[in-house]
Formats: sequence, structure tokens, C-alpha cells
Amino acid sequence: MTITMTTEQYNAIRQLKYFAGWYISEHEGSSGSKETIEQWEEDRDEVLRGIAVLDAIDISMSTQEAV
Repeated sequence: MTITMTTEQYNAIRQLKYFAGWYISEHEGSSGSKETIEQWEEDRDEVLRGIAVLDAIDISMSTQEAV
């Protein structure tokens, strides 16, 4: 499957990636109930997976541009 988007759309997603990274770093180690901490860890892991995918796309795009 191929997904096509404009550069403007992709840049908006990249901005979200930067915000997600900031959010994680700001809230890492926060205290709360055991359930809150477990939910935070699950959410953090999902966000980190998303960031990794966007990083892989960036690498792929820069490799294709270099060719």
C-alpha cells in the first residue's frame, strides 16, 4: 500500500513527532497511582513506536533523495 501526502502534510506530522518527544521527556518519571503509571508506560511505548516509524521514513526519504 502506498500513501501519498503533500510536503505540508508530512511536515505537520513531523511537528507532531517533535511534540511527542518533548511530551515524553517532560512527563517521564511522573508519580501517581500504579494504574496511572502503567497506563503512562503503555502510552509512552506506543508514542515511541510512532516516533521510530517517522524516523525510519525520514531516513528512507533522505536516502531516496541522495540517489
